[in-house]
Amino acid sequence: NVSLEEGLQIQSKEINSLRDTVATQAAELNFLRESLKKLAAQDPSWTPLMRAAAAGDDRAVRRHLSKAGKKDNRKDIALVLAARAGHEDIVELLDPTDERGVTALMQAAERGDVEAVRALVPLQKGKQTSKEVNISGVWISKGTALMMAAAHGHAEAVKLLLNREAGMQDANGQTALMCAARESYLECVKLLVEKESGMKDDVGMTALMHAAERISIDALRILLEYEKGMKDNQDHNALYHALKNGHTEAAKVIVPHEDPTDENGITALMRAAARGDTEMVELLVPLQKGAKDKDGSTAFMHALKNKHTDIALLLREYEAPSWTPLMCAAFIGDVWTARRHLSDRDKKNSDGDTAYTLAAKIGQGAILELLDPTDERGVTALMRAAERGDVEAVRALILLQGGERMRGDNCMNGPYMLEGIALMIAADRGHTEVVRLLVEYEGGMRDNYDNTALMFAADKGHTECVKLLIEKESGVQNETGWTALMNAARNGHTEIVKLLVEKEGGMQTAGIWGSSETALVMAARGGHTECVKLLAEKEKEISTVIAALDIAKEKGYIEIVSILSGLRPHFLVH
Repeated sequence: NVSLEEGLQIQSKEINSLRDTVATQAAELNFLRESLKKLAAQDPSWTPLMRAAAAGDDRAVRRHLSKAGKKDNRKDIALVLAARAGHEDIVELLDPTDERGVTALMQAAERGDVEAVRALVPLQKGKQTSKEVNISGVWISKGTALMMAAAHGHAEAVKLLLNREAGMQDANGQTALMCAARESYLECVKLLVEKESGMKDDVGMTALMHAAERISIDALRILLEYEKGMKDNQDHNALYHALKNGHTEAAKVIVPHEDPTDENGITALMRAAARGDTEMVELLVPLQKGAKDKDGSTAFMHALKNKHTDIALLLREYEAPSWTPLMCAAFIGDVWTARRHLSDRDKKNSDGDTAYTLAAKIGQGAILELLDPTDERGVTALMRAAERGDVEAVRALILLQGGERMRGDNCMNGPYMLEGIALMIAADRGHTEVVRLLVEYEGGMRDNYDNTALMFAADKGHTECVKLLIEKESGVQNETGWTALMNAARNGHTEIVKLLVEKEGGMQTAGIWGSSETALVMAARGGHTECVKLLAEKEKEISTVIAALDIAKEKGYIEIVSILSGLRPHFLVH
């Protein structure tokens, strides 16, 4: 802690330093005055008023006030000479502050008189008007000289006043930067932005917002880097102010900075629609109507998804005039409304979508069931979607209908299934992506013949489907003992045989209609040499290899006979 004595010493030093500063300034002022006197004596163009003003002779000044507007050879008037000499009282005589509080400095700043501003700054800096003054069409109370210079685009005057008045605000909180921004005086904006950006007036508006209201595009570009994202007292940003005033071009400049389209293609309009902001939707529609995100959704769809019916109706006119009431109901899962408009089920919108496809895209399973009901055979909408490979519909219907079985024996344009499921249908048709979805819900299920989806896929040679099903369904035999491997071997699907041989090789049929058979026998019967090669080593110790050899000889499959004859199963070795 500083002792009392030390504190007094420090204070004494500060006072002495201040005295020295004042003395220095007084000396400089006296020097300036003497210089002016000498100049007056040497300059024949000086009028008596100029000499009196420079000398600070108020009585002489009063006598010659009628000559106040005259200039000397240097274009200086008496006011400037008085100001340079530091005669504030003379300045007031020559250009008195009016009843509104407008000073000589303010008037000089307003008209861009750089020399007058330079001379007057030391005497009148920091002063504010006492009443409202109209500056470039805007009424300002407690305005400053800097505001007046900025509002009229006098960049040189702004430079002189910047370090003396920057940061000051009028009675309504307005700044010089706001004045310059409104009129798009770029040089002034550039000078002021570092010192006054981020400041708000009494209603929370920034210079950027004022520029947005007046379509000052170039000023916007400068100010966005400093004030983007700021909100006024009503929680509105500059984008709002541009749109509210119908300035579409200004809004286009602002949008990427304040409400940009994100990586998923979601626009400002979509966000406004999703959150139910009717006013912003109305403002943004002219700017962003018709845009689609990465999922193909428009702002109209975002409004529907979030149950903002009033906004959806507003946007429908702009983005979805071809949508029927059924489509709208289907999109949001409104079963009650959808039932009333089922007659429109086959109608398409401008994108070629029906109510069904829209419901599938958004995942409205109940609507899909309504539009495509389960028939008397127990065939569900999910099964029909699986049959045609409709991935979106399948995804929407899985939770609603996954695991359901047909009633009785059905073929659905394919092999017969007794109480079959959607996964089997998709596997039989080779719809890989549908199988990928359904295997998690129906993998491992069998029909009433004990057939699996893997068996159907193997039979038709759908290799990718087999890969998806093999983990959950390999090693299974149906009621006659048949396996997926046998189906693949019988039809010569070599790649599938490769996948299944280690898991099902050696398994035999039940022999219901004769002797038991293996996949090797079936491959030999079909003359499928590559399949025989894959199966021969795995099944050589099974007695059915003899049947396979006999069949190959009978059919004249020489290469297969050669392969099988080369095997040395233990039961043939004496």
